[in-house]
Amino acid sequence: MATINWPTTQDAAPKSNWRNDTSHSDGTTDGSDAAEGTHALEHNKLALFMAAAELEMGNNPSGTFVDMAARLAARTTCRKTADQTLSSVTALTNITDMVLPISTTGLDYAFKVILICTSSAGATNGIRVGLTCPALTGYVSAKVTIPRTIDPNPAAGTGQATMTVTNSPWEGYITSSGDSVVADIVPVGINFPVIIEGILSNPSATGSIQIQAANEVTTASGNVVKRGSFGDMYIN
Repeated sequence: MATINWPTTQDAAPKSNWRNDTSHSDGTTDGSDAAEGTHALEHNKLALFMAAAELEMGNNPSGTFVDMAARLAARTTCRKTADQTLSSVTALTNITDMVLPISTTGLDYAFKVILICTSSAGATNGIRVGLTCPALTGYVSAKVTIPRTIDPNPAAGTGQATMTVTNSPWEGYITSSGDSVVADIVPVGINFPVIIEGILSNPSATGSIQIQAANEVTTASGNVVKRGSFGDMYIN
């Protein structure tokens, strides 16, 4: 009986040359057919492969897109490959690698970026985060969340500290290209996440969403945007 290994592992390519294979029965070589061969066995294997492929992909895998390639192309990611220090930088500067391409006008783009940062002077030097984008017929709107202190995490059974302005995350909004949000302090001694999430709707030009950052104030001990920072965008 024909068997397949996919989707766990790749199967061998099916037989393609049938000139010396006259069997149209079970494909065995046990003498049960007048002419033995693998013709039927290969047909059975192809049928099992198609059934396994349908099961693995599920129903309607392309969703609202014209095909699977279009659906896969609708998701774009970016990742920072090396640390970037913002020493003495107060003007917004491009964060290397943190770029999401806008290759088609007139569509809507949902994006989320997680910048992992560190600071050695967070009590006196916060961080500014922003972005640039192509010209728009529609709009860009994003929320930025920046931690201000290390998360108070008491032992089990111990009451949590009261939420105050000092320990609440800083939230702000980006509503245009070049706009930014700045926090007055950031945590010291930990890798803290700065989250940017929003919608870019109906661009009238192609280009990219470029993430930017800067120090709140000039300092030799600047913030560092860490390798592994990640961006994700879906197109609809």
